[in-house]
Parts: sequence; C-alpha cells; structure tokens
Amino acid sequence: MEFSAEKTIKKEKGLSKWQKWTIGLGSALAGIIAAGVLIRKHETGKLTKLYNEKMQFVNLAEKIDFKEAKTVDEGIKFAKEVLKIGEVGDGFTLDAINYVNKGLVDVANANKGHLFMPKKLIFEELEEDVSAQVCGNVYSNRFGEFAINKRFFDTKVLDEKLKKILFYSDGKQKFKFSNKDGEIDIPMLLNVGMVPDKKCESLIKQFYENSAGMNIADKRKLVHTISAHNEALNGQFERFPLDTLKK
Repeated sequence: MEFSAEKTIKKEKGLSKWQKWTIGLGSALAGIIAAGVLIRKHETGKLTKLYNEKMQFVNLAEKIDFKEAKTVDEGIKFAKEVLKIGEVGDGFTLDAINYVNKGLVDVANANKGHLFMPKKLIFEELEEDVSAQVCGNVYSNRFGEFAINKRFFDTKVLDEKLKKILFYSDGKQKFKFSNKDGEIDIPMLLNVGMVPDKKCESLIKQFYENSAGMNIADKRKLVHTISAHNEALNGQFERFPLDTLKK
C-alpha cells in the first residue's frame, strides 16, 4: 500500500470522516506522519498552524527495543513514557496494548525517533474491515486520535471472518492441499480472489486443521495477509490482467 504525503495534504481540508486504511497500525499512522513532516518542512500558512497546534511531534530514542508487557498497566505505561502518548483510553486488553505498542515502535524506529505521534489511543469497535484509523481531519476535536478496532482482538469475530473467506457457503474448503508435497492446489482464481504465498499457505492450513488451537495473533495475521494479497492482486489485475490470469 502506498501513501503520498502530498496527496494527503491536498485532501486534508475536504476530509469530513476519518482517514482509513485496512492493513496494520503502521499503515494507519503513515499517512498522517508523512503529511505532518512535509508541512513541518514547507510552511503553508493556516494549515501549518493547525497542524502545529493539534499534532504532537516527538523526539524519541533513535532505536527503541520493544518488550511485551505482562500486564495492561505495564503496556499503558510504556505507551505514555516511552512513546510519549499523552492519553490512553479504557478497555485495552493485554493482547491489544502489546500489539499497538509493537506497531508504534516499528514506525518510530523507521523514522529514527522523529515523528508525529497520536495524542490519544482509543480502543473501540470500528467498521468491520478497518483494523486501525487515525483521525486526520484538522478541524475535528478528535484530530490526531488513534483508534484501534476491538473486532481484531476478538477470537469469535476473527473466526467468523476467516470462515467466510476460506470456506464456500456449503462448508467446503476453498483451498485444497495436495498429498504429495503439502502445497496448495490453486483453485479458480476468480472464485477465491487471491493467490497465497508460502507464509499464507501455512496459516490457512493451520486454520483448516485446528482453528480452535490457532492463537489469536496468527488469526489476525492471516486476516491482514489475505487483505493485503487481495489488494495487491486487484491492482495487478487492473494493470496486467492476462499475466494475472496466467498466474
């Protein structure tokens, strides 16, 4: 998924809803960071003033070592003290706060510690396919808030989502593994909408064999991976339809 700081800035005044991305926390934060950094470098009047008033630019360590918290309180303390996030909302689970902190550490390290961080983390139910979103409307009181979707930390929700993706309506599996080498026999492309790679194959196989025993992190990873595959495939199909069908 590509993000353009210039495009983000051009669209900023017209935003009435939150900017949304479907894959991962780093992706959700990337656009607003890029826009803020570009505005910081190139003074552009009123918009610059609004960003400077509402965004939180931080200077963190160039390389932050992430360590999973053992309690929610420990995770919240890490978010506030290490990542310099001013406020963390209620309701975070241990799984969720560790996931968020890890994602933000990756973004911070990629920017060598110099970046815009959300002013507040909130944990709430968002639209089904949105894992996280940043309020990018500079005229909103919620500008800069980073919302994490509770749905992606609920095993039942992920199970239902994956069953819709990986099974036909009659209960049959969309992907079949050959007995010879354990690899997936690719079904009709248009019926499935994706061509999985080796990592994705392994996760699909895990879900088919023992979905109840598969941990929630791997289920979440599988959902994100399939979404990323589908998005990449759609773009490739639009550009090179015959090559995609051959594959």
